[in-house]
Amino acid sequence: MNNKKFTIYLAISLNLMVYPYLYAKGNDFPTIDRVLFVNECVREHGGGLDSLYKCSCVMDYFIENLTYEEFDNMDASSHGINTTGERSAIWRDPKGVRDGINRLKDVKSSARKKCYLKENQRSE
Repeated sequence: MNNKKFTIYLAISLNLMVYPYLYAKGNDFPTIDRVLFVNECVREHGGGLDSLYKCSCVMDYFIENLTYEEFDNMDASSHGINTTGERSAIWRDPKGVRDGINRLKDVKSSARKKCYLKENQRSE
């Protein structure tokens, strides 16, 4: 009887320790990248608490619909494509980069609709 209880407690303890780790691995966006994206989004949309909530919602949508690797590659590509001169060729020429940027635009568009976030409100 004592061995049976120990086995049950051990199995429950292992499940409680392993399950959160497995769950978190599928949703492993580093905090710094979340914060940087949301800060940039808020700045682009005029600041304020309303923008903060909407931009956080967009980031949550990305977490639900992209892997971190997809997000990171597409986000870097979307910033790199605005580079001028020969350096921009690594961003604008490869087909995979363009596909990634287009996918990010589609996901961003869906996220904006879901989160009621309008296109850039700040003019530069």
